[in-house]
Amino acid sequence: MPSSHINVLKRLYVRRLFMFLQFFTYINDFLWNNFLIILLPAIHIYNTVKTGFVQKRLFKGIRLSMKRTDSGDGISPFKALTCTLASTIGTGNIIGVGTAIVLGGPGAVFWCWIGGLLGIATKYAETYLAVKYRTKTKDGSYRGGAMYLLKNQLNMPISAVLFSVFGLAASFGIGCAVQTGAISQTLKNCFSDTVLLSVSEINITAVELFTGIAAGLLCSVSIIGGVKSVSKISEILVPAMALLYTGGCLFLLFANRHYLPDAFASILSEAFGFKSIAGGFTGALFINACRYGISKGLFSGESGMGSAPLISVEAQTDSPDTIALITSTGTFWDTGVLCFLTGLTAVTTAIATGIDISSVDGEALMYFVFSKIPYAGKLIIVTCILFFAFTTLLGWSCYGEKCCIFLFGEKSVGKFRYLWVIASIISPFVPMIFIWCLSDLFNGLMTIPNIVAVFLLSNDIKNNQI
Repeated sequence: MPSSHINVLKRLYVRRLFMFLQFFTYINDFLWNNFLIILLPAIHIYNTVKTGFVQKRLFKGIRLSMKRTDSGDGISPFKALTCTLASTIGTGNIIGVGTAIVLGGPGAVFWCWIGGLLGIATKYAETYLAVKYRTKTKDGSYRGGAMYLLKNQLNMPISAVLFSVFGLAASFGIGCAVQTGAISQTLKNCFSDTVLLSVSEINITAVELFTGIAAGLLCSVSIIGGVKSVSKISEILVPAMALLYTGGCLFLLFANRHYLPDAFASILSEAFGFKSIAGGFTGALFINACRYGISKGLFSGESGMGSAPLISVEAQTDSPDTIALITSTGTFWDTGVLCFLTGLTAVTTAIATGIDISSVDGEALMYFVFSKIPYAGKLIIVTCILFFAFTTLLGWSCYGEKCCIFLFGEKSVGKFRYLWVIASIISPFVPMIFIWCLSDLFNGLMTIPNIVAVFLLSNDIKNNQI
């Protein structure tokens, strides 16, 4: 084929890709900036009232989650919690919160925390229902989640299929492609890169190739045993990486402790749209802080998406209330603690150093913040991003597997795992802007049928708490 024809085809390919991107971006803007940004807080508030403000039982849930004994069928509540945390504690806790601050200002930190606090009730509700109506298979494992509620309890098989399709697609997006892409980008920031091959104007570099092969090999070993295998890895990695990241944040907060009052004043004043505590009201500040803060709090904790119950149903428990309480603490750890620490650390360090937050992107902001830790700062942030991304990769593989089983049966598990490994290998070569767009879309779409199921079955929660 003549080179001129090839160039025409390339231009058509890029143009169509751009048109698809524009279309998906339009849907995402509607979902996350207009529809879900109202619907999710509404269902969180509804569930908070319906459960009698279940957030007040948070410390009981934390105490219950510490039981780590394995006996009988299923996995321990602690392993179930760390497995769900593996998927929720990801790069969004670092780069995502930094982006929310850049776009929404310091006030976004406050609304991120509020979104997470309210989301505890919905995480409790969706898990309670999934465990209450779960079924046991011949091999001793359990099946449950939004798709089974929709099909068996509400007689809505089409909605059940849609949730599973969207969940499966989301697992390959946010759970696989985004995470391997984040690992690749982090390694590029640390090492010099070399272009090995150029295909259709897409460069394949040495770091991308290494990331893909390494991710594929690690995934093939880690997910072979399904939830039980992933939970064993998560039980070790999740607490370790969370402690490392928390330690880094606390060090920075202590080092800049004299600026903490200014940081809190900035967060609270801009959260409600004030230029200063004594200044005038500015609607744009308030809208942006709410938009980016609430969406990040909702997105990071996955409350309302229906993902966490897919693993929680595997936990050893005689009480839906017990495992629902334990699972709901995941939103507290993810959004209430880690996201809040990230935001407070970023704002405090920015004030201490005088950096203009609006002049950088979220990733650059967090690299700059952790660079202020002498000697080990960059190593800490790179290590955390790598491990956060890898554990999210493992956690979402379990979600995708559960959706695949519902759609295609138990025999599809092997094929799904092969596809997951292949997707891990090729993901670093796919343009991240396209992957992020599709991931946001499917995350939003899987949330809708899950919220419908939780709302319609909410009376089953109110009268059954222990």
